[in-house]
Amino acid sequence: DMGRSATEYQVKAAPIDGLTIGASYMEFDGSGIAKNNQLPESGAYYATYAVGPFSLGYSQAYKAPLVADGGLTSATVVDYYDQVNYSVAYVSGDLTLSYEVEKDEKNFQRASVASVEQESKAIQAAYTMGGMTIAVSHGQYDNVAYTAGDSVDTMLFAVTMAF
Repeated sequence: DMGRSATEYQVKAAPIDGLTIGASYMEFDGSGIAKNNQLPESGAYYATYAVGPFSLGYSQAYKAPLVADGGLTSATVVDYYDQVNYSVAYVSGDLTLSYEVEKDEKNFQRASVASVEQESKAIQAAYTMGGMTIAVSHGQYDNVAYTAGDSVDTMLFAVTMAF
C-alpha cells in the first residue's frame, strides 16, 4: 500500500494560573512513493502566559519534508525547517497592542549548503469606540520565501464599523 496516513500526538497542561504549555508531534505512515530517504514528520512545543493585561507567547516547531529515494544527492534538498515564534500583547479596555516575531530557518541535507533564515516582525494597535475600530499594523519581512536580501515592509490602516 502506497497510501498516506498521519498520526498526531498532543499534550497540553495548565500547571499554574495563567500559564499554558503544550507539545505536539505528527508522523506520517506511508509516503505515497515506494522508496524514500526521509519520511515527513513535524513537531512543536509552546508556552503562553497571561497576567493582568499582558500576555506572552513562545513556540518552536520543526518540520522534516519527504525526501524521495536518491534525493540526498541533490544539494538543494531540505533536511528540516526550524521555526521560532514569540509575542507579547497588551489589552486594556478598548485598546489592544501587540508585537510578534517569527524566525523560520530552512536547513539543507548537505552541510556545505548554508541555511537561510526568513524573519518577520509585526506590531499592531487597535482601538475600539462603540461599534467602530481603528487599527494600524506594520510588518517587516526579511528573506521572503527564503531568498536572501528579499525584504518587504507593509503598513495597514483600517477602520471598521458595525451597524
